[in-house]
Amino acid sequence: MLEEAKRLANARRNPPPKGGKAPKQEKEKKLNKRVLLQKDKHAAKENRKRILKEHKEKLKREEDEKIKNGEVSRRKLQVQATCNDKEKNGLETDIDCGGQTCRNEYEDIRGMKHYKLCKFAQNCEIPADCVSTSCTAGVCDPRIPFSSKDDNELLQNMLTAFFQIINENGGSELANPFLLSTDFENFLFQSINPDNQKLSTIQQTVFDELLDNLQTQQGLQVPNVKLFFGFLSRGKPFKAVKQAIHDTQATKEL
Repeated sequence: MLEEAKRLANARRNPPPKGGKAPKQEKEKKLNKRVLLQKDKHAAKENRKRILKEHKEKLKREEDEKIKNGEVSRRKLQVQATCNDKEKNGLETDIDCGGQTCRNEYEDIRGMKHYKLCKFAQNCEIPADCVSTSCTAGVCDPRIPFSSKDDNELLQNMLTAFFQIINENGGSELANPFLLSTDFENFLFQSINPDNQKLSTIQQTVFDELLDNLQTQQGLQVPNVKLFFGFLSRGKPFKAVKQAIHDTQATKEL
C-alpha cells in the first residue's frame, strides 16, 4: 500500500504530457528519429558514391571498347583530352594548341577539320604550329587580310567568325544559331581579316564596296533579319567574298 501511494503521488507531481506519452518515451522517440536521419544521410552518401563509381566504370568500358574495335588508340584518347582541357600541358606550345601534342589533332565542326593550331600572338616552335603557318621568334604571326588560300580556309574563317559573334551575343545555347543583319558587317570583316589587322587603302575600298553590294542585293539593310550559316556559307555572300579575295590578291598590293 505504501509503495502504491508513493507511485500515485509521484505521478501527480510529474504528469505525462498532453499527448499521453511519458518524458522517457518522448526522448526515446526523438533519439530513434535522429538515428533514422543519420542512416538516411549515410545511405544517400553511399548511393552517390555508387552512382559515381558506376559512371566512371561505364566511361572506362566505352573507352576500352573503342580501343578494342580499333576506332582509336589509347594515346589518341589521351591527346584529345589534353588538347581540350584549357591548360598548357604535354608538348603544347600554348594552351590546347601546337607542338607535337596538338598540331596534328583536330575537331570536326560541321564537316570541317579544325586543327588545334595556335592563333596570332600565341607561342610556337615551328610554322606548322600556327594557323598563319608563320612563326617568328617563338610567336605566331597574324594572317594577312584577304589571304585565304582556298575554299576550305575561307569557310573555316567564316565559321569561326559566325560562332565567335554568336558567343559574344550570348546565343551559344541556341539549337539552330543565327546572326542578325546588324552583325553582318562584323561577320564579313572577321571572315576576310580573322586576325583584325589594319587594312590597306585598297583593301578598305574593296571591303566597303563588298559590304555595300551584299547589303543592297541581299536586303540586309533591314535590321533584325536572321542570317543562318547555310545562307552565309553557300549563297551569294560566300561567292562574293571569294571573288573579292581573288581580285585583291590579283592586284599584288596587299
